[in-house]
Amino acid sequence: SQKFNALEDIKIRSNILGLRYTHQVILLDGTFDLLDKGKGKEFIVLKDTSVKKCSSPIHFEEFKMPFKRKQLMDIVDLAAMEKLVNPLIDEMERQIELLSPTDKILFFCWMDVKAEGELKSSDDIDDYLPNSKAYTHHKVDLVKLLNDGLVKRGISKDRYAIHYRGSGYDKGRNDFRDFTAISFLGDWNVDHSIAKTVNQVYGTDCSYTDYKMAQIVQAILRIRIRQHQREPITVFYSDDIDRDGSGEYKDVRVMYQVFNYFCKASSGRITGFDKPNIHRDLLK
Repeated sequence: SQKFNALEDIKIRSNILGLRYTHQVILLDGTFDLLDKGKGKEFIVLKDTSVKKCSSPIHFEEFKMPFKRKQLMDIVDLAAMEKLVNPLIDEMERQIELLSPTDKILFFCWMDVKAEGELKSSDDIDDYLPNSKAYTHHKVDLVKLLNDGLVKRGISKDRYAIHYRGSGYDKGRNDFRDFTAISFLGDWNVDHSIAKTVNQVYGTDCSYTDYKMAQIVQAILRIRIRQHQREPITVFYSDDIDRDGSGEYKDVRVMYQVFNYFCKASSGRITGFDKPNIHRDLLK
């Protein structure tokens, strides 16, 4: 085995991509079991199987996603965009109101809405269009739209945080360790090539679904479940994660697999997929 002569010989990184195989690597990643499945050859995974990974009771709740990320519109202006996102802001407000007055919720959404149509340019809408001129469609900042909409309704920013998926706030952060709930607004898609890269670097057999699950679980582990104090949390998720446009379940139900993952990984009670007329057919 390799011996290190000084502390300077030991490198600690938050991202293994790009490391050469000549390194001796120890992984302490909390969700690597979703990617590895015991097949990785180029690393050592530190894992304590004598205890459950989590202790919090978790409740999952599905809600209707009122719009798709890609939008074909006659006119793209601020009024049209606000009309589009208002039903989602209604749902976000409902979720906030379900919590106790001192509780907080973490929202993750798409970075933008891809709106195709005639742009009615003005100072108002231009504030929501970062780098939009580089595209044939208009990339409207969804985080800003939702945040501004909640502020206009008088909801305190002390009650929530909003970030886009892939922002870096969805993994490896402690900023939200006192948050009671998390909500996934819109299907959580990732680049299909990422799983291939992970397999090449780690020597694993990770599928696209495995990687997608790991990203969602990482995000859930940002909130107070990570304190291991058995405090309950709620996971809200939009129906387009597990359902197609007609409302039927997809062949691969990612959130249901996340639910099953926590059933095995947590000592707390996991609920939400056993409600009549909602997910009963998943349990057959």
